[in-house]
Amino acid sequence: MTAASKPEERRIRALLVYHYIAKYREPIFNSLASDPSIEWIFASDKTCPNDIAILEDPHKCFPDRFITLTNRWVSKNILWQSGLLKVFLTGRHDAVVFLGDPNFLTTWICLAVARFSRRKTFLWTHGFVDNRSLLKDRLALLFFSLSNGLLLYGENAKTRLQNKGSDPRTLHIIYNSLDYPKQKQIREAITDEEKALTKSSLFEKADDPCFIFIGRLTYHKRLDLLVDLIAGLDKRSINANLLFVGDGEAADDLAQQSNDLGVSKKVAFFGASYDEATTGKLIASADACVSPGEIGLTAMHCLAYGTPVITHNDPMNQMPESEAVVDGFSGRLFEHDSFESLLSVTMDFLANPIPNIQTNCIQIIEEHYTPQVQASLIAKAILDE
Repeated sequence: MTAASKPEERRIRALLVYHYIAKYREPIFNSLASDPSIEWIFASDKTCPNDIAILEDPHKCFPDRFITLTNRWVSKNILWQSGLLKVFLTGRHDAVVFLGDPNFLTTWICLAVARFSRRKTFLWTHGFVDNRSLLKDRLALLFFSLSNGLLLYGENAKTRLQNKGSDPRTLHIIYNSLDYPKQKQIREAITDEEKALTKSSLFEKADDPCFIFIGRLTYHKRLDLLVDLIAGLDKRSINANLLFVGDGEAADDLAQQSNDLGVSKKVAFFGASYDEATTGKLIASADACVSPGEIGLTAMHCLAYGTPVITHNDPMNQMPESEAVVDGFSGRLFEHDSFESLLSVTMDFLANPIPNIQTNCIQIIEEHYTPQVQASLIAKAILDE
């Protein structure tokens, strides 16, 4: 048989199982669906028990690729996915990717059954979570060991698992992603004049440096430290503004705090923004995003618009996306739980600008945190295993 007449090799068929598809996950699902090397089928419930925005009509988004499951929540965290066992047992899938949550009971059964078949299984997971009991740690290790490989969000997760005894050959870093193609399009359309108008609509002194925080305004995030930061800079005759984008329980107290400290004209509250063009303009207009506590998807969101991030340096108390914040390259890191360090690092950030920082931020995203990169890393893990 000649090379020209050689039959085309069959594409690998893979099943991806989620509890529900969050709206922000749509770009990565689209990238997976367009992968030429793997034929993906998606399975999940079409409802969500909380206020997370989800994909409204997965069947329409992924014709002939979506299977509806029904979530049965035994408790707040323990889940039984009705319909999954039938899909798993009867579907002709070469590989199956599950969410790596040990509280999902049906996943345990599927992983156990797969041990007696040729199907490869993978768990898409954060890995180990801190402050868990020894029993839960051992249970998680057993759960992870039933799969052929783990798809991880970052280097820290891989290091922790290796320290727990996991085989590094089964640990695959796939990072995370938002809708970067859309963000890039918005970013490239924003002009310097629009940035100036945005700041002048929010602050009296629009030419002063502007820091931004995006997310739910909750007490555990220690957002009071951001108001203290603006006041601390003010005492040192360093002018700066602070913009909160989001709603939450702490909003009124933060406003009162800024008034008590005499910096109310330097602190603005935009409220929640669900329009990416609006949010993108706010992010692009800021000099940096500052997060006193953990930072996750917001880090990717800000870096995608060329806006650096200032956050703390303790990986044990951070989200995996914080790895995109490289000290002195795409942002700055301060000592965890130290206001003095936050103030000092912020002052240094203003006094000694990082060269090419906007380019650096975008470079980090384009190299690691786009849907296309994430999809290719997932495919590589499955094909190489």
